[in-house]
Amino acid sequence: ESQRPSSTLMANLPGIAYRCAHDGDWTMQLISQGCLALTGYTPQQLVGNAELSFNEIIHPDDRKMIWDEIQTSLAKRQSYQLTYRIITVTGEARWVWEQGQGVFNEKGEVEALEGLITDISDRKAAEAQAQRQLETITALYEAATSLASDLDLAGLAQQVTRRFVETFGVKLARLGFEDAREGLIPLAYFHLGGTKDAQVELWRKPGFGETPSARSRRLAEPVVIEDLQAGDVPENWRQAAREGGYTTSASIPLISRGRAVGSMSLYSD
Repeated sequence: ESQRPSSTLMANLPGIAYRCAHDGDWTMQLISQGCLALTGYTPQQLVGNAELSFNEIIHPDDRKMIWDEIQTSLAKRQSYQLTYRIITVTGEARWVWEQGQGVFNEKGEVEALEGLITDISDRKAAEAQAQRQLETITALYEAATSLASDLDLAGLAQQVTRRFVETFGVKLARLGFEDAREGLIPLAYFHLGGTKDAQVELWRKPGFGETPSARSRRLAEPVVIEDLQAGDVPENWRQAAREGGYTTSASIPLISRGRAVGSMSLYSD
């Protein structure tokens, strides 16, 4: 009787709640009913690798990354956050986000892993669409700078950031290009509600640490942070996120001739 509330909670969780072994198969010891909706497989098929292991569901190109990231987090006794692809029972590729942590015994040995997995395929599709639009903006930027055009690039960028806020329901969209001497130059930003956003000034503040947009430009790849109050996010950036009411962020680099020349950053609650 005492386990009924937890059983009900597990059955109604969106996505997957799990407990698995720390092995190459990620052998499931416990997995919620949500795995059927997300993967097409039932808990009975996955627990104990009865018909297949969870590792077999993971996209082959993502398996090593997942193993390496989890080992690094376990060595530091930290929780882990992963974004990767799975292959459903119908052969469809889906993007998922996972957060978990190790369960250690009194000897400091890993007994199991526990965590949650949620479907983020819709968000990934939106990011892909955003990337295509940003490539267009980058092309316009190059044309404007190389041809000394009179194009109102700032005005166009302002429209783009506004469209992102209104279309994707984020609280803040910011677009900027990099300058070798001054860092990231704010080209445009749009804040839901039209209020002044303190983070615009913080772009240029010395010693502010690596922001999500800066990391995106350095890595030349999208950077998604599900929780701006966790992980290695600098404390001053966490404070700015709290003041702005932002929980998650997605930063997409603007690539020109193989180099990141700026970024678009989206923040939501």
